[in-house]
Amino acid sequence: MKSVGAILFVFTIVGMQSCKKEYCIKRDSDHIGRLASVKNYHIDGTFYTLDYKYNSQGKMENEKQISSNNFVLFETVFYYQNGHLKTEQLGTSPKIAEFRYTYNGQLLSENEYVEYISGSAKRHFKRTFLYEKSKITKIIENNLENDSLSNYSIFSYTGDNISNIKTYDIHTNELKSETQLEYDDKKNPFYAVKENTGNALYTSKNNITSETILVKNGMPVNDVTIYEYEYNLYDQPVKKSHLLKTGGKLLEQSYIYH
Repeated sequence: MKSVGAILFVFTIVGMQSCKKEYCIKRDSDHIGRLASVKNYHIDGTFYTLDYKYNSQGKMENEKQISSNNFVLFETVFYYQNGHLKTEQLGTSPKIAEFRYTYNGQLLSENEYVEYISGSAKRHFKRTFLYEKSKITKIIENNLENDSLSNYSIFSYTGDNISNIKTYDIHTNELKSETQLEYDDKKNPFYAVKENTGNALYTSKNNITSETILVKNGMPVNDVTIYEYEYNLYDQPVKKSHLLKTGGKLLEQSYIYH
């Protein structure tokens, strides 16, 4: 069974432009500001909401996953020290796990994932971040359960966006996965909302329109996912849809701003 951290890592290591008339009309809800909440839609049309709260410095303080009937499903709390994120706590009653962050000057140098089982902390993995011109170019992952290096990822950029991620087995240098990303030229509402850990969603300034998996589990594939967005007057996305290969599209997310 995969750990919470493994599932989150898969999620983090990971559309087309349109602007319908009703989303180009200035409304109070279109005010330029931080992302307040995101509705995530299931195939059957049901949804859950991610609700964001910020501290007085504008940094993420709390993230709640809320069901369509207003029940809190999960909560993440962010703790800071000297302006830097120090701990990202997953779950509150009880605390399930946490990410711990270490810095070298202004740049994140390491983060560590810890799970809590019957009140005891168990360290699972640690990532070390390497930079060029303040951009993450390499992440090395260390499996703390058996104290061994496991893989490393190489990041390429086009402008301010992550365009390619390759992950290699650290012992054999075998390419295990490769993902290629393309973007629109509009504002990404998730940009800098969370700490930069190589997650394109929070690192890239624009919105992902195409995600192509070229290698998966060491095998070549060509799995392409295309996204389409609708924007408000301020070039902020208000809806994100997944374009289907068979035609049509599925609404994935909608966005509300402060």
